[in-house]
Amino acid sequence: MKIRGRVFKGWLHIDLSSLSPSELSKIESILVKTTKLIYFKPRWDDIENKVILEPVEKTVAYYDSNKGFFKARAGLTGYLRKILGRYDYKLLVEFNYECSPEKLSLENIKCGEPEKKLWLFDFQYDAYRKWYINSRTGTVAVPTGGGKTFIGLKAIYELKKPSLILVPTVELIKQWQRFIREYLGYEAGGFHAREKELKPITITTYNSVVKYKELFASYGFDILIADEVHHVPARTLMEACLTIPAPYRLGLSATPRRSDRNEHLIYYLIGDVVYRAKPKFLVEQGLTVPIIHNVVVVPVERRVKEELKRITEKSLSKGIVWTLGYRGKLSAVRYIVKKHKQDKIIIFTQYLDQAKRVYSLLYSMFREEICLITSKTKPKEREKFFKEFESGKKRVLVTTTCLDEGINVPDADVCIILSGLGERQMVQRVGRVCRKREGKDVAYVYEIITDTPLEKSLSKRRDVLEDFFYIKKKRIIDFSKILQTSERYIRKIIP
Repeated sequence: MKIRGRVFKGWLHIDLSSLSPSELSKIESILVKTTKLIYFKPRWDDIENKVILEPVEKTVAYYDSNKGFFKARAGLTGYLRKILGRYDYKLLVEFNYECSPEKLSLENIKCGEPEKKLWLFDFQYDAYRKWYINSRTGTVAVPTGGGKTFIGLKAIYELKKPSLILVPTVELIKQWQRFIREYLGYEAGGFHAREKELKPITITTYNSVVKYKELFASYGFDILIADEVHHVPARTLMEACLTIPAPYRLGLSATPRRSDRNEHLIYYLIGDVVYRAKPKFLVEQGLTVPIIHNVVVVPVERRVKEELKRITEKSLSKGIVWTLGYRGKLSAVRYIVKKHKQDKIIIFTQYLDQAKRVYSLLYSMFREEICLITSKTKPKEREKFFKEFESGKKRVLVTTTCLDEGINVPDADVCIILSGLGERQMVQRVGRVCRKREGKDVAYVYEIITDTPLEKSLSKRRDVLEDFFYIKKKRIIDFSKILQTSERYIRKIIP
């Protein structure tokens, strides 16, 4: 049975006035039940002394009995098409845009000859196919190194419809533009703080889509691709996705799981997980390498242990914590980099002052072979360091959270995590060393923690690597024994 709807001013109006009372009751029940939106909001509980998640209900749809219309946010158009299709109702939607869709039609654009042929691995094509048959909605979960971008390019190439691509950073805008130019032969528009160009294929940042959601909603974008889709449940982004009508939606991420348990919002706003690649499979495909995960436990003074006991989970959630016992950690860093003299190393810290300490410590050892990249590093200087790191001129890269996500960092052999918080951050960082290249058969991850309950708890919280990478071996290394024994013992346990 056909039901007609119309998208106008951010809302989808579904006309139910012609239905019989029994049909109306049935459809109203289906729509009300499936459009109920609940998300979890973190709150600190002083009584239980921990963060708790409170459920919050958001109204995104309702039935107007006076006019006989069911009204839902425009961003639910594709979702409701799929839901009603399950009950043999076909939703025919008329879109009313301020900008005529013809202006954004890809068929009216003269694309150049692509520099490269768009070719997919079998598993990438399988992911695209499963997305396509799921009403062109869904989330694809592929570990770092699995080529998620190519699945998005395939969707644009096959559907040939106006596409809006959401990314976390300007660097990823440029990366998508390069891929679209090389594989689709088209110069995509970039929309961010320093450039605002709307084209049939437009890439924008999450910050920009939040600020200009009404503008994007007024254009005829049919495909919405959310790169690093785990950001979507943020309340401002959720509102943007509800505003933009695009019925075809594709989410891309290595880690759709969220610590606030709001990943269900990804599946509600973008689509269920239609494909998930296993880490070992990517190793077998020759795209990634196995990981050797070393947890290095460094001793701390009794005074430091007492200080760490006073740091609570509440202070962690506010980003106040300063990892005491840094001297032991810096000693461990020095030993590890000595053992990997021929490898390229990325050292991650949580805070700027920690990064500066590590850089100062290692500069005397590496001189021109080490670089420091922080949020204060200018883009041109960062690109220069990346090129030198990729070529091997720079061998050690020290950084903070600024390279955790959204920036295409050159591949490395060793990842040293000096400090960090969540599981997604851990996955993003380890992903910097897992890619396969000629002569590289394994990657090393060193997670350096102090011998304290606080840091051991944080390490346990981050212990999710087996879900996203093929872990060849995991070892717990007691660094106090290294400090007390010979260089021979050090060589034995830190290869």
